Amino acid sequence: SVLRLAKVLNNQFEQAHIYYLRGEEEKEKKNFSEAKKYYLQYLEFQTKQNNLIQITWTCTRISIVLSAMNQVDSAMIYAERALKLSKENNFNPDAAYEAFYHAYNAANDYKNALKYYILNDSLTQVSYNMNAGQSVADVKAKSEQEKKDAIAQAELKSILKASGEEHK
Repeated sequence: SVLRLAKVLNNQFEQAHIYYLRGEEEKEKKNFSEAKKYYLQYLEFQTKQNNLIQITWTCTRISIVLSAMNQVDSAMIYAERALKLSKENNFNPDAAYEAFYHAYNAANDYKNALKYYILNDSLTQVSYNMNAGQSVADVKAKSEQEKKDAIAQAELKSILKASGEEHK
């Protein structure tokens, strides 16, 4: 397997990436206990690397898996850790809000589940709109630059033509 090869080659980064991918795969298959195991291995690696954004993200994944396993108290701890890291490091807290949504939903606290669902959804929409807005701005800027380049090219041709005629 790829994991075995990564271990043989002593490639810790590849091993960690495979742990994450296996966690995602097991979560999709609803094998939550296995997913948790792989996510925890990935979290351990990212903690050693002090990779705060990956630690934050992985805490949300673990929280969601724990919610699916009805381990709400533990899910809340990981969601809180993700939110705290998001706030301390200026990360977008949308994934932490998603984790809280799943935890509150598992606890049958639908009022708070809805609150965090809306927070997550609104941040996701804002992020999407910002990206779309940036794309529009990029296209406009590129179009403006192409117009300026065309004008400059025409002026250069005109100058070269005029200077060429004067030298005759």
